[in-house]
Amino acid sequence: MFATSTKRAAEFTRPVATCVRRLDGTIETMVGASVLLNKAGWIVTAYHLIEGGATFEEDAAKLAELKRSFADPDGVPSVADGRLVTDRATWWGEPGLKFENLEIVEELDLVIGQLVPPIPDPAMFSHPAKIKDPKNVELGASLCRLGYPFEDMGGVQFDNTTHGFDLPTSAFKAASPSDGLLVNTRAISAATDYPFALKTLELSSAGLRGQSGGPIYDRDGVVWGVQIKMEPWTYDFDLPRNHGSGSNHDPSDGHAKKDRLSHSHFVGVGVHAETLVGLLRDLRVDYTPG
Repeated sequence: MFATSTKRAAEFTRPVATCVRRLDGTIETMVGASVLLNKAGWIVTAYHLIEGGATFEEDAAKLAELKRSFADPDGVPSVADGRLVTDRATWWGEPGLKFENLEIVEELDLVIGQLVPPIPDPAMFSHPAKIKDPKNVELGASLCRLGYPFEDMGGVQFDNTTHGFDLPTSAFKAASPSDGLLVNTRAISAATDYPFALKTLELSSAGLRGQSGGPIYDRDGVVWGVQIKMEPWTYDFDLPRNHGSGSNHDPSDGHAKKDRLSHSHFVGVGVHAETLVGLLRDLRVDYTPG
């Protein structure tokens, strides 16, 4: 059903990998995706993929203070918290790309910005996405997500000479899809400063880790939203006590006794096309309607 549209979506889906190195030498990598919006390099993705920058700055300040308080700076690691972040970098799919002109919508865990290459290359951003007309977003539609859930980032290395991260050469060769039905849309009720509605859409399946920030698209490859998280729907069932065996009737009160059973089903949550279009228009960022 989505084989052809997934090939199309792969053209505007870009990988995102944020690597951190901690004081104890541990390297951690968070993987996700982004959606190319136009040929000028504007993209949208999930903010949580990059928001660790504040933690990095705070940890750098703590380490600097420790070094100032010790006569021997080499002794700092023995007393400092080994989980402090010493190095951090985000890779945007090509060497040397910078992410600039950021607009963050924290209420929706969303960020939009522009990828700037060291040398302009028109071919790099030649296949942007088309965004669904919000008026035509209908419940019951069969949709698909795309991202990088199966990447093995255990081979990430830190280069002490360049103070940079080396990703495995086999990483991000192909994006992987997962589908679901559009079962709900929801408006954020909190007051905001934006002149457009903040809305999410919910799919019947949760999606996969590594698809955060990636597109939610239809069979034509048109983007209906951007995946940001998975969320549990909790069901409480009243089941007859001793269900499956024996009697469930208590003659003392004349009523069947029941037990409460809680069960959760995870849905995928994305930023609605209406919000994407509103944000792009507000920022005067070009996009292609679908």
